[in-house]
Amino acid sequence: MTEWERMQKGLVYNDFDQDLFNKRVEAKKLFKAYNKTDDEEIDLRNKIMKQLFKNVGENVWIEPDFRCEFGKNITIGDNVYINFGCIILDCSEVTIGSHTLLGPNIGLYAANHSTDATERINGGCYGKPIHIGNNVWLGGDVKVLQGVTIEDNTIIGAGSIVTKDIPANVIAVGNPCKVIRKITEKDISTINENSKIMAKQAYRVLALAIHESNVVDEENLTFVGMVGMIDPAREEAKPAVECLHKAGIRTIMITGDHKDTALAIAKNLNIATDEKQCMSGDEIDSLSMELLEEKVKTTNVFARVSPENKVNIVKALQNSGNIVAMTGDGVNDAPSLKTADIGIAMGITGTDVAKGAADMTLMDDNFASIEKAVEEGRSIYSNIKKAIFFLLSSNFGEVMTMFFAACIGFPSPLRAIHILWVNLISDSLPALALGRDDKDSDIMNLKPRPVNEGLFAHHGFSFCFFYGFIIFLITMIAFLINPLIDLNAPGSVGFTWNNLLIYLQNDAQLDKCQTFAFTVLGMSQLFHMLGMSNVKKSFVNVFKGKNIMFLISFIFGLTLQILVTELPYVTDFFQTTALEWYEWLWLIALSSFPLIVHELLVPVLKKSKLQF
Repeated sequence: MTEWERMQKGLVYNDFDQDLFNKRVEAKKLFKAYNKTDDEEIDLRNKIMKQLFKNVGENVWIEPDFRCEFGKNITIGDNVYINFGCIILDCSEVTIGSHTLLGPNIGLYAANHSTDATERINGGCYGKPIHIGNNVWLGGDVKVLQGVTIEDNTIIGAGSIVTKDIPANVIAVGNPCKVIRKITEKDISTINENSKIMAKQAYRVLALAIHESNVVDEENLTFVGMVGMIDPAREEAKPAVECLHKAGIRTIMITGDHKDTALAIAKNLNIATDEKQCMSGDEIDSLSMELLEEKVKTTNVFARVSPENKVNIVKALQNSGNIVAMTGDGVNDAPSLKTADIGIAMGITGTDVAKGAADMTLMDDNFASIEKAVEEGRSIYSNIKKAIFFLLSSNFGEVMTMFFAACIGFPSPLRAIHILWVNLISDSLPALALGRDDKDSDIMNLKPRPVNEGLFAHHGFSFCFFYGFIIFLITMIAFLINPLIDLNAPGSVGFTWNNLLIYLQNDAQLDKCQTFAFTVLGMSQLFHMLGMSNVKKSFVNVFKGKNIMFLISFIFGLTLQILVTELPYVTDFFQTTALEWYEWLWLIALSSFPLIVHELLVPVLKKSKLQF
C-alpha cells in the first residue's frame, strides 16, 4: 500500500514520502500560477482550478493569495466565494458546499501529526475529512480542524476555532467554537419575511446583536432585530436616466444587492417597471450564452451577481450588437470594466484596480456626468461634421467653377490670389465658428449612430455637392452678368458665343467680371456658414445662442471682402475694380442664395436622417 493510499484511508502515513513530495510540488506550481493571475483573467483561473482541485463547480471565486497541500482532495460546489489568505491542508477529503462564503484568512486543516514523538519525528501524519455544508458563512480568521462537519445554513463567528461538528441552522462562535443560539424555522421565516419587506422598500438590511457586558467580545451575542439602511440615488440621477433614454441609450443596473432591493431602486429611477425585468446571479448561471443574449434584451436589473456574471452580461449585450459602457468602483468590477467597450471607473470611491482597468474615470462619482459626457461627445462630433461639410461644399463650388470655365474655353473666373483669399476667409473664422458651435437643444433626442455609419451617410456627399453646385452656379452668374447686359444693350453687337469670348478678352472687362465672381464666391460662403449651423432649423437660431463667433466671422469676412474691392492700393494687388453701391446690393442678394435655399429646405431636411 502506497503512502498516498494510506493517507486516503485515514491511516498514519509517512509525510516525507517522495511521491507525496512530488504531488505537493505539482500543487504548488498550480496555486502559485493562480495567485499570479489578474482579476480579469477569469478563463485562466477557471482552467487552473479544474487542474488543481478534485471537483470545482460553477461561479467559484478565490481571491489570491490561496494555498493548499495537494488540491486533489478538495471539492468545491457552485457559487462559492473564498476571500484572501485561505489555506487548505487536504491530506484528507475537504468538501465546501454551494452558496458558501469564506472570509479572509480561513484555515481548513484536515491534517494532523502523530501524537507519538518518535513516529512524529519520522514524518508520521494522519488526516480526517472536513465537510462544510451549503449556505455556510465562515467569518474571518476561522480555523476548522480535521474531522469536523459544519452543516447547512450555519454561521461561524470571526476568529472561531472549530474542533467539533456544528449542526445546521445555528450561529456558533468562540474557541472552542460553541453554538450560542439555534436559529429555529420560525426565526428564519420571520427574519426572511421582514427582510423582504424592507428590501422592497430599497433598504439594505442588517441584523443587530448586543452583548451583556462592557467587554468587547464577539461571543454570547443576543439578536435584537434588524435595521434598514438606504443609499438614495442622487437627485440628478433620475433625470439623467430619462435623458439617456430619450437619446436611445439604455440604462441597466448591475448590483450585488438583494433582488427586491435592486428592483425597488430601479423602479424609482425608471430603469425597470416590474419583476420580469429583473434577474439574479443564480438565474444567470443557469443560462447558456445564447439564452442570456435573449434575456438581456428585456432585462434591465441584475442582482446578486458575481464578477463572472458581470462579464457575461457585458458579452451578451455586445453579442447582440450593442456598444456597452460599464461603470464600477470595486476590484470585482475590473473584469467587466476591461471587457466593456467603454469602462468607466469612479474617481473618488474607485479602487486602483478598477481605475487601471477602465478607459475613463468620473472624478465626481456622479452618474449624471456620463449623460453630460455623451452630450459633449455628440456635440463635438456634430461640430466637426458641420465644419467638414461646410469646407467640402465650399471647395466643391470653387473647383466646379474653375473646371467648368476651363472646359468651355472661358478665361479663368478667378485669379490665383482670389482663390487663396477666399480660402483664407472660409477656412479660418467661419470654420472655427462651426467647430465651436453651441450644443443643439435637440442633440440628446437623437438616436445613436450605427457603429458602421460613415461620415457621409444619409446622402451627406450629395448634400455637399448640392450646395457646392449652388455656389458654382451663382459664381458663374456673377461672372457672366456684365457681358450678358452689355452685349444685349441697345446698339451693341449682340450676345453670341464669339462675341462673349471677344468681350472676355478685354482686360478691363475681364477684371470687372472676375471682381463680381470673386465677390460672390467669398460672400456666398459666409451666408452658407449661417445655414450650416443647423440644417434642420432656421438660420435665425444661430444668433439666439451664445456663439458670437458666427456674427464676428460673418461681419469680419464681409468687411474684408469689401476692402479688397474698394480700398485703394489693395485693389491693385488683387486686380479688382471698385463697385457701385447698387452693384453691391444685388451681389449680396445673389450671394445669399445658399442661405435662401437652406431656409426653403428646412421642412424637407427635418424629415431626413441627415444628422449634424
